[in-house]
Amino acid sequence: MRRHSSTGSAIAGLLVASLVGACSAPATSPSLAPVSASPSATPAVSSTPAASAEANASASAEPTDDGSSAGSPAWTEAAIFEADDGVLLVSDVSAWSDGFIAIGHAWTEGPIGGGGEPRIWTSDGLTWEETAPDFGSDALELAGILPLSGGGVVVIGNARAATTGPKARAFRSEDGVTWTELDLPTEIAEAGDVRVASGPIGHLIITPDEIWYSADVESWQQAFVAPSGVTFGEPAAGDEGFVTWASTTGSDPMIYASGDGVTWFEGTTSVGLFRVAPWRGDWFGWGFVADPPAMTVFRSANGLDWSAAGELADLVGPDGPTYKAGMDSEVTELTLSGDGGVLLATLGWNHCCAQPPRGVATVVTTDGETWLPTGLPEDAFVSAIATDGSVVVAVGHLERGARVGFWVADR
Repeated sequence: MRRHSSTGSAIAGLLVASLVGACSAPATSPSLAPVSASPSATPAVSSTPAASAEANASASAEPTDDGSSAGSPAWTEAAIFEADDGVLLVSDVSAWSDGFIAIGHAWTEGPIGGGGEPRIWTSDGLTWEETAPDFGSDALELAGILPLSGGGVVVIGNARAATTGPKARAFRSEDGVTWTELDLPTEIAEAGDVRVASGPIGHLIITPDEIWYSADVESWQQAFVAPSGVTFGEPAAGDEGFVTWASTTGSDPMIYASGDGVTWFEGTTSVGLFRVAPWRGDWFGWGFVADPPAMTVFRSANGLDWSAAGELADLVGPDGPTYKAGMDSEVTELTLSGDGGVLLATLGWNHCCAQPPRGVATVVTTDGETWLPTGLPEDAFVSAIATDGSVVVAVGHLERGARVGFWVADR
């Protein structure tokens, strides 16, 4: 076990309450009929994410001493962990009953074709500790975190293709150190390649072609099966429900949304969306626009109807890194992560699928319109953020996986 204490007074005086407040408009149903749910599903009154109110006034972008901008959360380094050998990545973080918990993987030969073992990091708000949990197999790659309202946490993982037995596995812990395996429905365990999302409405496990919902992680129900030719992407959970993008063959890109995790609505998008993230009652995603070539951020009030909300220059300014089609592009991908009224975007560069991306820039918005520099290290690639209502934590890797970092918002 490795321990790292936060530097300075990173936690003291954190003011995130101003970021957490949200004023949502009354729920509105889309003009789309619900797609078929399982016979056991009991739809809630509102079955699609509610629309939020208009964004607040834009914040000032005056730079501060730490490299962030006035009106932006000021981030302080809380912990750095070095890779022992190979590549160390952190993929998700969540608040839970004992503070914060993050998951990742230590690769001995890189994410493609290399071995390694899972990693867990836990924090009480002052100190971060790293452990290598005993899940009975080093070949398990953790996919996501499901915090439990009554205390404790569940992590879901995918077994590597070369292993035998279940392809997806679940483990529960009350302290983040000792783990007990839980049984998953056979359809989930045998499918593998699962992705998860967790929020106030409940929990999702998504296989490539099925959506499963649970209110308590104890029992799961199949909520939706993908139409032929549709493959689900990574889901997102927000205050108003769930959204997941999907890839398709021979048709327009699809998007799916639910207000209760049980009844799902489908819509189409003009471009394929990636990495959808919640922001208060709204949703943000991004995609590539072909003519002219551009990386564009999109916004939706209900998870189904999307409109352009800005291009790369709107995030990083006219002098920031640019996107071009082909190998000359300074940016090749973008991640979005939102929680508690904070939405953070990381611009990344990667032309080698055997290596993790290198961070190019990180920006943040608290009003949904104005994007401001975070002041994080330039090569930081933030994979996720989380808040417990008082503290906002950002996690990601540095130097393409030579180190992982944990930062807290200090305003």
